[in-house]
Amino acid sequence: MKETAFLSRFAREIVLVHRRDRLRAAKVLQDRLSAAGERVKFRFNSVVTEISGQDRLEAVVVKHVDTGKTDRIECDGVFVFIGLLPNSEFLPPSVEKDEGGYILTDDDMAASEPGIFACGDVRKKSLRQIVTACGDGAAAAYSALRYVEELKGAAYPGR
Repeated sequence: MKETAFLSRFAREIVLVHRRDRLRAAKVLQDRLSAAGERVKFRFNSVVTEISGQDRLEAVVVKHVDTGKTDRIECDGVFVFIGLLPNSEFLPPSVEKDEGGYILTDDDMAASEPGIFACGDVRKKSLRQIVTACGDGAAAAYSALRYVEELKGAAYPGR
C-alpha cells in the first residue's frame, strides 16, 4: 500500500492487483489511496499470471482466483511487491535475528554465525529496495569469498 501511494504521485493510472478480497493495510494507507481518486484502481481476488510484450512491456494477464477468468491489462510498467516477511526461519537459532525475523549483520553482511552472510530484504535495514539489495549482494559475495579463501589458507594479503 505504501508503494502504491508513493507511485500514485507519478503515474497517470495504477491498477493494484491483490490476491485477497480486501486490503489488510492500515486505514491511514487505505485513506491515502482513496485520496488518489480514479488514478488507483483495484483488482481484488486476482493474480498476475503473465507479463508480456515484444520489444517493450505491453500488458499483464490477470487471473481471477475464484473464477479462473483472465483479463489482459495494457500497461507501460509493472511494479512487483510480494510482502515484507523475511524468509529466515530455516536458519539455526544461533543466527541472531530481530523480533520481526530479519537477520542482524555487520557492514560486511556477516551474520552472527561464522560463514553465514545475509543480503537484501531478509537483512535488518531501514530501506528495502532493489538498489540496496544489489549493493548488499555485492558486499555479501565479496565477504563470502574472503571467508572461503581464509578457510583454505589462500587469502590474498591486504584484503
